[in-house]
Amino acid sequence: MKILFLNSAKKWGGTEQWACLAAHCLAHHANVMLAYRRETVGSRFSISKLKMPFAAEIDLLTVALLIWNILTRKLQVLLPTKRKDYVLAGLACAVTPAKNIIRLGIVKRLQSSPAHYLTYRLLADAFIVNAHRIKDELSSAKYLNESAIYVIYNGVDMLALDTQSAAYACECAGSFLVTVAGELSPRKCADRALRAFAEFVRDKSASLRLAVIGSGSERFRLEQLADETGVARQVIFTGHLDNLAPWLSSSDVFMSASTNEGISNALLEAMYLKNAVIASSVGGTKELIDNGDNGILLTEFTVESAAQQLEKLYVDNKYRTSLAARAHETILKKHTLGNMTRQLMQVCTAYSKE
Repeated sequence: MKILFLNSAKKWGGTEQWACLAAHCLAHHANVMLAYRRETVGSRFSISKLKMPFAAEIDLLTVALLIWNILTRKLQVLLPTKRKDYVLAGLACAVTPAKNIIRLGIVKRLQSSPAHYLTYRLLADAFIVNAHRIKDELSSAKYLNESAIYVIYNGVDMLALDTQSAAYACECAGSFLVTVAGELSPRKCADRALRAFAEFVRDKSASLRLAVIGSGSERFRLEQLADETGVARQVIFTGHLDNLAPWLSSSDVFMSASTNEGISNALLEAMYLKNAVIASSVGGTKELIDNGDNGILLTEFTVESAAQQLEKLYVDNKYRTSLAARAHETILKKHTLGNMTRQLMQVCTAYSKE
């Protein structure tokens, strides 16, 4: 089995983290390579790599390079992970025996447009998604074959998290620590989490901290908001971190206020590291969290509702500990690397034999 992952990203994010983990897991069972654009992505992979231009969705040079590598290296499956890659991989596979299996990690509604029909119907052989909610949304496009959409939950590198959390300690150890992690973009709505934290800590004198982990376009606005709400001294902006484990292992509560998610890698890691979770009820998060059992799911993530739940978790240590323990158990049962790798191999093998 010969598989080529494609990732044209300019920066490292959740999709790139998944691709790196999946590629290295599959490399134990198949010949796996990466086609990439920027060193910030390629340098983190230790498998064989091919640097390509990825200049545009219709980049004939990249398509030609893909075709040449498919034919000379006898590649059987292309696994693109970004929108631009979907088209490039599809064009290369259309004139070669290789199959184009698109990986999609966020809820996306397809349109009845020529561009979407070409990309997702004519040029794609199958889809790998990380939540049933994504499959349901894709399936609403009548031109897609539902049986070609496979739900494979993200795996968590538990050994790495255990090792990393044991080797380092974050500066907030000993405080009641709340964390938010991910790209600081409008979709992630970290501002709602920050406002909720500000409401929660009002008139409290205890050691309460919020760590905002990540980088992105919203950082400056969030720093201003921390000043405006009077919690600047209690909020730490860490910037992008390759290793979240020290913070998440010290954290008591993890908040996710996103308006659209598949299933967040940071959320999975926080649950494994025994955080009590407060999350907006969107996308695949609804499949992961059973409200009141292994986390708190907010149908509408408002400042008031999130602040009330923070208060409840703060004063009721037994409740918080129970949610965190159940969250940990959920990851152990449903999100192992073994499960993810086995299912990915099954899909790739099925299509490589067609």
